[in-house]
Order: sequence, then C-alpha cells, then structure tokens
Amino acid sequence: MPRSDEETFMPTWDPWMTLAWLAVSLALLVLLSRWLNRHMQGVVLLLFRSANVAIYAQYLVLWPGIVLHELSHWLAAQVLGVRTKGLSLRPRKLRGGQVSYGSVQIVSADPVRNSLIGLAPLLAGSVAVLLCAAYGLGIKPLTMPASWAELRRYVTSADALIWGYLIFSISNAMLPSESDRRPWGPVVLFTGIVFAFLFATNVTSKIPPSVTTVSLFVVSYLAYAFTLTIIIDGLVALGVLAFETLLSYLSGRRVKY
Repeated sequence: MPRSDEETFMPTWDPWMTLAWLAVSLALLVLLSRWLNRHMQGVVLLLFRSANVAIYAQYLVLWPGIVLHELSHWLAAQVLGVRTKGLSLRPRKLRGGQVSYGSVQIVSADPVRNSLIGLAPLLAGSVAVLLCAAYGLGIKPLTMPASWAELRRYVTSADALIWGYLIFSISNAMLPSESDRRPWGPVVLFTGIVFAFLFATNVTSKIPPSVTTVSLFVVSYLAYAFTLTIIIDGLVALGVLAFETLLSYLSGRRVKY
C-alpha cells in the first residue's frame, strides 16, 4: 500500500469554517449521488431497454454499500433497544416509481431513537470510507498529497480500483432514504430550539474546550469523508456522462430524467 509524508489538510479548527465545510460537502455529495443513480440507470436503459435490468444492474454495483446500509440500521436498532422484525437485501419496486434495494423492519419507537437509526448508515458509511482510504489507498484522514507524484501513487497502486470501487459503492448507498429521514423533523426542530437557547443565554461560552475540540474533530472527519467521495464520484460521473453521450449518439435515443 502507498504510504508517504502527507501534509495536514486542516491545520486549524475554526468552528464556522468546519461546519460550512460539512454542510457544503454533504450538499454536493447528495446532488452528485442522485445524478449518478439516475444516469447509471440511464446507461443501462440505453444498452438493454429494460427498467428491470437497470434496477438490478445498479443493485449489483452498489451491493457492498447496500449491505452496510441495512446492517447499520439493524445494529443501531439493537444497540438502542428497538426490536426489528426482519432484514431484506433484495430490490423491490415501491409506489411512485421508487425502488428499495433493502430494508429493515423496525418496531415503532420514539422519534429520537428512530432518527438515530435512520442516521446510522451515513455515520457507518463515512467511517468505512475513511478506513478504505487509510488502509486501502494509504490516504490518512485530514491530509492531502504533498505532490503530483504522491497522488499518482494512490491511483496507480495494484488494488486502487478495488478500494476506489468500495468507496464509490459505500458512499452512494450510505445516504439516508426518505423513510430514514421521516422522523427527523421533530428532532431537528427541538435541537434547533435548544441550540438557539444556548446561544441566546451565552451558555455555549461555558462549554469545555475539550468538548469543542472533539466535536470539531468528528465534524472534520465527516466532511473529509464526504469530500473524498465527491472526488471519486466526480471522476465516475465524468465517465458515465461520456459513455451515455456516446450511446445516445450511436443509438439515436435519449433518456428523459
């Protein structure tokens, strides 16, 4: 595995810049992941003219990430003491043209635990992306290559494609689904009210520096994981766009999104 003297990617811990980095990287990741999911299916449609083939092709491509996504739900439910009725790793069509690639049936619980269970794949996926980058590609968290030669060593190593594929698969399956996000509304509203109260009463100034440092450390790792996946997704998106354009030109057909 390539190892080298990387430079620290984020030498300072500015709270607002760190939060902005997290918000922007997450927003870009969501947009890019949605584009990729649609256009990967579009490429298969152009090749085979079958919606079912497109669904199963995408399912196979994202299978490692789908498994991690559903297992994260299941494990979070066990840790939080929420009963589950079953786990499925098979694709199925839903109403409105939506497709589910897996599911965990969870017995109803309070909004806080339901929200944490829904958030579990994003956290587990981010950790998995960081581990693949660190132990597979040799990219240490919060660092960047010190030279072009070092960057080439990352992408030309013998197993770079394998680790890159795992990062791609995990990152494009770790985002919370609509059902995962359903219980977030009350929790986000309550959390926002609490933080507004803390800022208004200046209680935040009394938070121990160690707590702030650890919080920013965690946020920075998440933002770094999102940024890394954006880079890989962006490269894949360019390839998908080029291939889809070529297929459309050769076949004289276009996919409407």
